Amino acid sequence: MNEKRTKEAQEKLDWVIKKLELNIKCKVMNYKDYYPTQFFSRGNILIKGINIREEWIEDTNPIKNYIPGELNSLLRDIEQKAKRENKSKRLTLSRSRRKRGVS
Repeated sequence: MNEKRTKEAQEKLDWVIKKLELNIKCKVMNYKDYYPTQFFSRGNILIKGINIREEWIEDTNPIKNYIPGELNSLLRDIEQKAKRENKSKRLTLSRSRRKRGVS
């Protein structure tokens, strides 16, 4: 039963991420009255682990094209965090290359 719920949650979150055109990926862990989920950048760098509320997953409806507002906001915030971290890493890499004289 838990495997089925976890698989359905993964499918719904994958659909939401694609629908919102976000540059992140996720992995839903085992269902436990909530959905522990890890979010990754497209480069497979862990961004954040979150427990997603059961009702947000249950209310998500690809057929009716419905995404709960709370889930929408959460995923957009996670993507923004990924962008900030990626930008920070690029700046750090750029600075270290300049110090070594590499362009």
